[in-house]
Amino acid sequence: GYLITNCVFDSCTSRGNSAAAISALRGPGLVVDCVMTNCMCREQANPHPYGLALQVSGTGAVADRCRVYGAVCEGLGVERRGAVGVTGGATLRNSLVAGCRAALCSGIYVGANSAVENCTVASNTTLTATDEALHAPQALWLANATATVTNTISSLNVDDTGAAANIGGVDGWEANVGNCFIGGDAHFKNPRKWNFRIRS
Repeated sequence: GYLITNCVFDSCTSRGNSAAAISALRGPGLVVDCVMTNCMCREQANPHPYGLALQVSGTGAVADRCRVYGAVCEGLGVERRGAVGVTGGATLRNSLVAGCRAALCSGIYVGANSAVENCTVASNTTLTATDEALHAPQALWLANATATVTNTISSLNVDDTGAAANIGGVDGWEANVGNCFIGGDAHFKNPRKWNFRIRS
């Protein structure tokens, strides 16, 4: 396994298929207390890779207490699915994804047998792209009937027209979402200054 902890990744750029900051593609392993800011994805061979700033994949792979701010995609045809990609049986916990901008899915992409728990996805902008398989762009996307999201807030996320774009997924995704706050006013203390703590 691996352990990546207490690291800051700022203004990292990926021109290939890997995430710009951390690509933890073989579980089991841990990514803990890491911050990724202003990461950028540019050209890549694979038109639909997962995870712009952070990708965790594999059974037993866990990212915990991580923060991803301001990740963006740049370039025509770049359709990175999620500032964070959680695939192959991995889990993302207690993490914040905010202020990111990407096509198809701007916040967290949740793949088969993977889970998102106790996270906040806020103030992300999802751009419309040409991939019909993903339907409407959303900030949080459940890509498989075995993907789950629990105890999570998804709020203040929009598409490129300004319409709400907080959560979506494959047919029946709603059954895999439990005890979450989706859309509406989550009563963040000061989202304009990146304070996504909840007011009393």
